[in-house]
Amino acid sequence: MLERLQRRLGLQTIPGVFFTSAGIAALFVALAIPFDEAVAGGFGQLTGWVARNLGWFYILSVSSLLIFLLGLACSRYGDIRLGADDSRPDYSNLTWFTMLFAAGIGTILMFWGVAEPISHFANPPYEGVDPGSGQAASDAMTMALYHFGLHTWTIFAMPCQAWLLPIFRTGTTCLCESAACSIPYSGTGPSDPLAGRLM
Repeated sequence: MLERLQRRLGLQTIPGVFFTSAGIAALFVALAIPFDEAVAGGFGQLTGWVARNLGWFYILSVSSLLIFLLGLACSRYGDIRLGADDSRPDYSNLTWFTMLFAAGIGTILMFWGVAEPISHFANPPYEGVDPGSGQAASDAMTMALYHFGLHTWTIFAMPCQAWLLPIFRTGTTCLCESAACSIPYSGTGPSDPLAGRLM
């Protein structure tokens, strides 16, 4: 039944994954609309609790992943090509850096590079910090530098390790499930399909 609906809608997706995800999202929205204030308050409390109690875990996790990626880049795996063994890059390193900077960091810094620290300076996210104080300024710049530094690139780069290698080395499709169900480095065949669907 889901396959017929997929064909009728012209979707290029995995029916079980797409319709299950869409159903859960639609159910959440349908339940959240009548109780918008309660939902907003609940998520606000949850966000505050996570920031107060698990902020250290977040920073430790991303810092550990950054060290892992740097180690990976400096190891023998850093020379693995994102393509066939005889493939060559279409653009030089300078061109790639320019495109990444213009598309990513350039557009972010043009607005958020100023807006984020000013926002944190005027409305400190931490309790006991007065708006406009020296502590607020220090915290604002610390958070902004953290968000625009190597840690942000770490969060971008980690999923790419899971998707790019299977896609470009083994010729699988860009569907998340295809990447999750393949063995990236050896390309010897699929792993657990259920794990890929759950991912």
